[in-house]
Order: sequence, then C-alpha cells, then structure tokens
Amino acid sequence: MLMRLTALLGWMVVSAVQPALAGDDLYPFTSSNAKITIVAPEIAEQNLERDFLCMARNVYHEARGKSYNNQLAVALVTRNRMRIRGWTACQVVMERRGSSAQFSWTAYRHTRWMEHDAWDLAQQIAMKVLLDPELQDITLGATHFQENWSKPDWTRRAKSAKTIGIHTFYRMEEVAEAR
Repeated sequence: MLMRLTALLGWMVVSAVQPALAGDDLYPFTSSNAKITIVAPEIAEQNLERDFLCMARNVYHEARGKSYNNQLAVALVTRNRMRIRGWTACQVVMERRGSSAQFSWTAYRHTRWMEHDAWDLAQQIAMKVLLDPELQDITLGATHFQENWSKPDWTRRAKSAKTIGIHTFYRMEEVAEAR
C-alpha cells in the first residue's frame, strides 16, 4: 500500500535514514527526535519542517496502523484547529489546558523506535494536508475526535459527529467561536 500511495501522491520515500537493523521495520529514532524520511522539497521551500513533523507525529501516534482515511481525518482535525485559531501545527498539537493534553500522546514520553512504514505514511499524509488547502475535509470541519470505545464529557458539547474508522469526529462551538 505504501508504494501505491507514494506513486499516487507523487512523493518518494528515501532511504537516507536506514532501518535500525537489516530486515527490521523500525527507524533508529524515537518520536521526540523524529527525522524527515521522505523527499519533501515543498516543505523545505515553505519553511514548514517543524509544523510538518508535529502534524506527522500527531497522525503517527493518534492513528498509526488505522485506515488511510482515519489517519487523514486526524491530520485534518489538526489543520482545522490551525485555521480556526491561527496557530501553527506545533501549537495545536502541543496545546495543554491545565494539566491535560489536547492529544493524549503528548502527555507521555515515547522511547520506542518508530515503525518504518507507519512513519513514512504519516509524513505523506501530513504533507498532503499542509500543502493542499483545497483538500476536501472528510471530517466536515471537526476540531476534536475520540476513539469509539470512549465517551469523554466534552462530547456532550459537540455540535456534529462523523465516524471514520475507530474515531468519532466532532466540531466544538467554543473552538469555532475562537476565530
């Protein structure tokens, strides 16, 4: 699937960063020091490397191993929050309210090496979302999401919902009003 997607999107996966061991499917870095492993000239030209890595890390941790649309939807929520608040991807992803993180993975230290194919796909999705402002929003403007098995209190304030894969996506009025 990765090769087909790569050809479809017109990007190439590079091998400048080799997997940890021959035949291994892990990169020799963790999320906290993640490296760009795909050819991304547009990202460098527009000085988007930091936002690109933040969005890719968010997709990787929130939807790794899930369907393409599920991972795309996570990236679109990040983009929706960026647009509404006028923030960078890193500001959105790392946002904290009191002691709680907006994206659960940011509350923990990640020491495992990153999965090769999953990390490359997360980067491709982040690049597509960051560089294509006309990309259709399959979340219908969602600013939040949660896994289908959970039901956080904040979902009661949600104005709309759409389920994609293992996540349900919501638009929250107070976020929309922050414009």
